[in-house]
Amino acid sequence: MNGRQVALLAPLCLCVLGCESPAPGLKIDLSSSADGTEINLAIGQSLLCLAPEYGSVGIDSEVESSDPTILSLEKDSTVYESPERMKAGMTGADGASRQRLFRALKAGEAWLEYRKIFRGELEESKRLRIKVK
Repeated sequence: MNGRQVALLAPLCLCVLGCESPAPGLKIDLSSSADGTEINLAIGQSLLCLAPEYGSVGIDSEVESSDPTILSLEKDSTVYESPERMKAGMTGADGASRQRLFRALKAGEAWLEYRKIFRGELEESKRLRIKVK
């Protein structure tokens, strides 16, 4: 996914996560985003970053803002694909989407670094450029 495709995503109201958002937000799947993708946000706008995780297989993710005074992590949650199967204790039912909600706090530029971890080892790393105006 390139910067133009991200900019064309329809704004989403992120109230689904229980957050009150003063401005509509954007949503991006980090696993399919290109390294160097550029995302433009307005002050107060949110960015929901999704990354697949599968604990029993050893797939994990990390996402970090280079400048939390510009782009701050507000919420970090995991949404399981089959929560009823997880509760029943079924083996391998822990496929999930890790959802991290960031908020643009002030004008400036920051980088989001996404790291895909497989069985404790770095498998992939990408940086997304975030411009807040």
